[in-house]
Amino acid sequence: MPTSGSSDARARVPIAGRYKVTSSLAVRDALRAGFGLSLIPWIYVKEDIEQGRLRTVLNEWSAVDLSVYAVYPSRRHGVAKLRAFVDFLVEGAERGTNPVANHACYRDG
Repeated sequence: MPTSGSSDARARVPIAGRYKVTSSLAVRDALRAGFGLSLIPWIYVKEDIEQGRLRTVLNEWSAVDLSVYAVYPSRRHGVAKLRAFVDFLVEGAERGTNPVANHACYRDG
């Protein structure tokens, strides 16, 4: 449910799309092909938006905030790939630029 950044307003938006996938990459490809509008993690569309291939809409609204937890066995704490991923999430949160936050996007034209 999107919420407005300027107030506590909430709106429930029914979705009745025919295209259903479970991959953000497939959603990004559908957006690039002009299939419509979608909420998608920023990390998947940042370059497309910067290059003008996709545009954001409803910028004054945001999806409901979700918490992200990194849960892993303590013995794997030293694994470099895991440490890099956790650092990536923490750095994004500290900058206020959540790379997994959803943005409403579409292809113009």
